Amino acid sequence: MSNPARTTPGLVQGILLKDYDKKKNPSLEPFIQTATILVDRIVDFMGTHSVPQVPESQLAVIEMWLAAHFYCMSDITYMSRSTNGASGGFMGTSGLALDLSRYGQMAKVLDTSGALDVFSKGARVQAIWLGKNKPSQIPITQRP
Repeated sequence: MSNPARTTPGLVQGILLKDYDKKKNPSLEPFIQTATILVDRIVDFMGTHSVPQVPESQLAVIEMWLAAHFYCMSDITYMSRSTNGASGGFMGTSGLALDLSRYGQMAKVLDTSGALDVFSKGARVQAIWLGKNKPSQIPITQRP
């Protein structure tokens, strides 16, 4: 179970502005809960690494921006619009993880511990060669 939320739906709506769909009025609670879990991980990270400590008031602001990011990832927002020209550009078409939205990018900027940046880069692909090294290999023409 995660800690109590540091932010509120009203604060998250305040930074989402036109990106929040007031007609559908979706609950922001699931996105706030997700953001709380991630901010709790920042707190754990600060306790186990020699990094600058982020004050609780700043963690609340980071949580607000993360909740906005997670909301936008569930309902991709416009970067640009056009009415009569019928064109539109959506957020989330470049970058990875928190870099997919301006809200996630702001959360990373506000996180002076660097934990969010580390978490964003945490998933890495690795490959290990399990075959023989070059001198031990038998050319295909000499194989039985």
